[in-house]
Amino acid sequence: MTWNKFFSLYGGPFLEIVLFIFISILSIWAIYHLLSKALLFFKIKTKKELFSENEALKKENERLLDEINRLDIGKATTGIAILGPLKIKCDTILYIVSQPFEQPSNNNSRIKIIHYVNSEKTDAVYATFEYIISQLPDYFMLVNKNQIVNLKEVYNVQGNELYLKKLKSSFIISDAKKEEFEQRWSQLALSDNTK
Repeated sequence: MTWNKFFSLYGGPFLEIVLFIFISILSIWAIYHLLSKALLFFKIKTKKELFSENEALKKENERLLDEINRLDIGKATTGIAILGPLKIKCDTILYIVSQPFEQPSNNNSRIKIIHYVNSEKTDAVYATFEYIISQLPDYFMLVNKNQIVNLKEVYNVQGNELYLKKLKSSFIISDAKKEEFEQRWSQLALSDNTK
């Protein structure tokens, strides 16, 4: 078989196959290129881009939350705390306790009992201590896992016990909160003396 005969028998179909593959690859590349440009034009993002953006937004959200906590934005600056459906003047709150601490038979730790400075009246609110503290000014402190006290109403501290004005019973300051309590209470006393 001569070269001319071989090429005439097999060359034509071979070139057609190579040409078909080349045109197919070129067409696929052109479609991919056009689709990528269309995605950019319509600002449609890929899954990878969306995940990357989501991670960046999570980091920014964490940074902003840290800044809010650092600046105490969101805490009661108007003197009124919004605790669930209640709007309460902060200076009227003496202390807040978990309901099971006050009434052990119920065992619903999400219910908090609010006690007032010049009243026997109490209110109940369904919330966590973290939420309540976020709504109160800096002179309120969670002194143990069951009690928030108004530091302006503390008149005596003996060891790990603190006493509030007009109350005979004491509150226990947990060991984990003792140092923070002493620092905040003394700062509050200093700021009251400078006024």
